[in-house]
Amino acid sequence: MLLLAKNGALAGEALRVEEAEASASLGVMRDDLETAKRRQTELVQACEDANIEAAKAASLVQQSMDEDRDQTGTGPYNPDRDRTGTG
Repeated sequence: MLLLAKNGALAGEALRVEEAEASASLGVMRDDLETAKRRQTELVQACEDANIEAAKAASLVQQSMDEDRDQTGTGPYNPDRDRTGTG
């Protein structure tokens, strides 16, 4: 009987150790998940910022092209001029 009780106590202790390890592992996994979520948010923001910068750059390029066109006198597309070669 004493041996069974001791065996039961050891089994109970082993179970508590396993539960503690599982709990610690779960805590680490939660921390990892939170870190991954924060990183994902940072990456999404970085992509949005990059898209804004790309749009600004495209706008500047278009503005520069428009200014060049205005300075060279080619102006916007004119079907009469472009078809006949006269303005």
